[in-house]
Amino acid sequence: MLPPYLGKGRGRWAGRECRIAPSGRFAAEFQGVIDEGQAFRRERLGMIDFPSLQSREGAFHHNEAVAAYALALLRAAARAGTLDGSGAVDEASLLAAALLHDVSKDTIDAGRINAVGLDGAKCDRLREDLRAGTLSILDQVGFAEATPVIDRLYRFEANGGAGTPAEVLGDSVLLPIAAPDIYDAMTAPKFYKGTSWCISGALGELLHLPACAASVRPLIQAFIDLMRPADFSPTPRRESGVIIR
Repeated sequence: MLPPYLGKGRGRWAGRECRIAPSGRFAAEFQGVIDEGQAFRRERLGMIDFPSLQSREGAFHHNEAVAAYALALLRAAARAGTLDGSGAVDEASLLAAALLHDVSKDTIDAGRINAVGLDGAKCDRLREDLRAGTLSILDQVGFAEATPVIDRLYRFEANGGAGTPAEVLGDSVLLPIAAPDIYDAMTAPKFYKGTSWCISGALGELLHLPACAASVRPLIQAFIDLMRPADFSPTPRRESGVIIR
């Protein structure tokens, strides 16, 4: 049986078992962050029409989900002492960055956003246009302080953290947004996808990011522990080469 908050009254996205495992820690311990994120959005970001932005690709409640997961991850990491100083991160700043990370979608042609099979160059160009547009809008809506982390977010997602310094895996602002954003992009329905990723597949894919080639990845591991079904334990890929032809 689903916990009460996964039913009516807390946002229908939270009731989708394809996005939140009923047996996971998020469902059991952090349901309150959903309401906190929604309250922050209403009180501080009323000038943004999030449903309109999300409707352009069918990614309904994506921003709210990323914000809720990010806040839960930050608190879980602080509680566990996963990172020194993780509790010092300003939660309001984290929520703002998580909610606004892709706010420029309405400036991009919907055909580009929903195109299937984009080659690498077109994907890079789309990502760069979203990044530049979002950074411009942050200043307009009074959240310019979120610019550095969102800039790092786009650069991290462009290459999965490949070639980044080891300390990126301890970034207590970037990764609490990056891991949830990547995860929800895989598990949430979108127009251009056939079938969404299952939770176990999405969490396993996080460990396949180039950044996770390092042996120390506390925040990504903490996010996996937060969202995973009780009976699932993903492991890093041991062989990256093609072994079956």
